[in-house]
Amino acid sequence: MEGRCTGANLGSEDLQTEAECLQQCKDLQECQWFTYDQIDGVCYLFSDCGDLDTAGDCAGACWSGQKPCGERKGEIYTTYYLVERDYYSTYIVS
Repeated sequence: MEGRCTGANLGSEDLQTEAECLQQCKDLQECQWFTYDQIDGVCYLFSDCGDLDTAGDCAGACWSGQKPCGERKGEIYTTYYLVERDYYSTYIVS
């Protein structure tokens, strides 16, 4: 989704891609949402997204997504999450 989450911010980190940002969110139990600012290369992690801010310095430059839920190792899940502005659906949790 285009825009920056405005919910409870858990922190930020400089990263190269939206995929890395999603992985950071998946690695942090409290994280449920992420926003990647592609101009500044900054990943923001959130416990909730709140509203999406699509104006200001983030206009057209930020992409947000939700961490896949219900993961259990070794099982196949179908979900939808945003990575590099494409939606991926089936993955195996390792």
